[in-house]
Amino acid sequence: MLKTVKPGDQVVTNSGIYASVVKVNDDDTLVTKIADGVNVKMSRQAVESIQNPK
Repeated sequence: MLKTVKPGDQVVTNSGIYASVVKVNDDDTLVTKIADGVNVKMSRQAVESIQNPK
């Protein structure tokens, strides 16, 4: 499931933070948006679940 994460997906992290994926990097990291103007770079493994899987 983590391999399918793409920009626009809504995710929940292992620590319970809800975020929107902005960018997927080649080094197994993601840039996520957690609030207006607040982007966080995190490990792909930090994603617990995808809220809108298709």
